[in-house]
Amino acid sequence: MRPEDLHVNPLYENRLDMKDFSNIFEYNAQGYKFYWFESIIDILPHKSEMTFREIMCKMIWKAWFSVTEYHLHLGPTREGQQANLIEDLILKIEKLPGVKQPMTEEQLDRVIDDNFELLRDDFNKLSTNVPYRLLSPFIKNRYGEFSWNRTSRLIEYFKKINESTPLPYIILDDTAVNKKVVVNPYWEQVIMDNYPIIKSWIQMEKVRFLQGRNPGVPGIVYKAGDHEQRMRRLEKVRTLWETYSVVTFQPIIDIYSDDRIEKDRLSIDHFVPWSYISNDELWNLTPMDKAENSSKSNRLPNWDRFFPRLSDLQFKLYSAIYSHDEVYHAFDKCRSDNLNAIWASEQLYKKGNSKETFYNILEHNLHPIYDSAKIQGFAEWDGVKVVS
Repeated sequence: MRPEDLHVNPLYENRLDMKDFSNIFEYNAQGYKFYWFESIIDILPHKSEMTFREIMCKMIWKAWFSVTEYHLHLGPTREGQQANLIEDLILKIEKLPGVKQPMTEEQLDRVIDDNFELLRDDFNKLSTNVPYRLLSPFIKNRYGEFSWNRTSRLIEYFKKINESTPLPYIILDDTAVNKKVVVNPYWEQVIMDNYPIIKSWIQMEKVRFLQGRNPGVPGIVYKAGDHEQRMRRLEKVRTLWETYSVVTFQPIIDIYSDDRIEKDRLSIDHFVPWSYISNDELWNLTPMDKAENSSKSNRLPNWDRFFPRLSDLQFKLYSAIYSHDEVYHAFDKCRSDNLNAIWASEQLYKKGNSKETFYNILEHNLHPIYDSAKIQGFAEWDGVKVVS
């Protein structure tokens, strides 16, 4: 983000160092600064004075679904242990009694409150550096040498600088997580006036950071932000399968149970979970009984057992597409939302493939995605239980 991208009221423009503000995310190896500052600006509309604990609870919520649902890593592992404090905290909280997915922010806050003594040391560690380091661009080459390790002196140091150069916030001293951030009223106005720009800037930088930490994982941009129901584009695929069944007089079979699916129980499942693949491509979708879909949830079907069934059912649909006009028209309507991969449109669904060719193309392209999801931490499902 460039300083000139922000709208700043001329009444206080000369007092604020916008260039330093644009550098607050420098030296952000673990990504803490993104979550810390984003949490502050999201609390800011409600109050300008907030405790470290409040901010850190918001940080955990901001990263909750990225870690628990999408299995993204926020930092490296060292000797099998998470080096990233936010990720480590989330994984600990996820194992606590009473934690059930999906969680709301209020439920998560309640779990943290109920178990805070177990988590206190982790919160204290997280509060050690990032509240101070975020302000580092504002204090370079000012007032001589200083030590990052003595927080009480840092707090006084920030107050001194704030007298001549307003900082985005100062810190009120207290014990550990009870310390408070107080946002400067001038900076509060800048943040509120430019909230969409600043929020988008944080999101962009966060996506870049997470992509670097999770190379090869698709759809990072959908997994880095606040959790919300993503728009799924499955209705045309459902219509395609229903048309296939009516025109060919063939039942729709659930590849996981091998049972016939009644129309009122038909759902569309992502073979590799949507929370990893982040798309609704036809080649990764299969009809499934609603009850079975709930059982499978966010897991990977056993490849050796279920991929041959997926390919076989997909080939039956493929054959009907080129032998029945009604099925072809329903397929054609899926192109814009459900057929965007070039290999699928130009190879897999090209007219004239044999069953063996179809199988090989699908396996060649889907298996690496499946393996990557498995490496990322998605559990395997064999139709009955989770495979460890």
